[in-house]
Amino acid sequence: MATCFEILGSECCGELDSLNQDQKDRLAVCIQETQDSETGFFSPGELDRGQLSSHSASYIRMQATYFSIHALNALGEKPLFPVRIAEKLSNADFAEGWIDAGNWRNPWLQSNNVMFALTFLQASDGFTKGAGFGQGRAFDAILDYLDDRQDSISGMWQPDDGRDDRNAAFAAYHFFPYFYFRGREPKFQAEAIDTLISLMQPDGFFGYGVGKSGACEDLDVIHSLVLLSTTCQHRKDDIQELMHTTLQSHFGIQNSDGGFPNYLKYRVSLREFAKNPGMIKAYCTGRAQRWRYSGWTKLDCLKGCSDTWGGWFRPLSMKLISGYLFEQELCQSGQYRALPGLGWHFSTPEQGGS
Repeated sequence: MATCFEILGSECCGELDSLNQDQKDRLAVCIQETQDSETGFFSPGELDRGQLSSHSASYIRMQATYFSIHALNALGEKPLFPVRIAEKLSNADFAEGWIDAGNWRNPWLQSNNVMFALTFLQASDGFTKGAGFGQGRAFDAILDYLDDRQDSISGMWQPDDGRDDRNAAFAAYHFFPYFYFRGREPKFQAEAIDTLISLMQPDGFFGYGVGKSGACEDLDVIHSLVLLSTTCQHRKDDIQELMHTTLQSHFGIQNSDGGFPNYLKYRVSLREFAKNPGMIKAYCTGRAQRWRYSGWTKLDCLKGCSDTWGGWFRPLSMKLISGYLFEQELCQSGQYRALPGLGWHFSTPEQGGS
């Protein structure tokens, strides 16, 4: 997955074209060789239950497959085999039932499964952008389901047992690109904008606390606002002010090596230690200053250091903000994703996007 992040980050920053065709081909082959011919899933490597703290092995495989499809697309290639679950998902009733049965107590987590399903359908040979049947019909049925589930007060997709605006907002970004790709405006846009604006922290980021936000959480809010602003003029001045603030915050966390961290190195006060003595052990062992992508020990990284996830999402956020504020003046190089999903955006033909 780190290889996929590197490829997608290079595409976003305009560096992918610095590779010659032989280098691109070798990268594509390395990814294609990890695909299972029976299931169509891509293997991120050996998965041991003891190495996974927050997600199942099946989830990690779907996640690796999602990113492999996108990385291959960036390299001008495709998977060698179809993703078999797309055949089941092409039945609209099955697709809706599969999505509905997920863990909606945690929309942020469940939204990733929805995103995987939509991409598996969209990347199938039978998908068409016209009036749907098969994969296209199932794709639209999932969007219909999301329409019905969207909260009219917050404009988000809330947990089914209460309200958590941050969790719901981090889920929403996994849906909005697919609506716009399909030419459908999301419902309750003004309410969604109000909720997203309210999430900014004093440090200019959007996570659960000052100094605790990751690149994913920040992009979720930033790109959602940029997308919604294309079809809704609600609180335009407030969005512009927010974008200026968070852009400066992003410039402020770039490392001397040119890269960006996913999570910042976080300092804990004595008061916080007093409230949670368990944090002392985490700091003594060094665990508190490390993070794991999807909770997998093989994707462990030191907070504050440049990493491939931050190296894709942080510049992507800055590119989107610059395009919103300065009408492309600062973001001519690079391109957005051609396939809907993370990093997809409206763009001009000159930028090479969709």
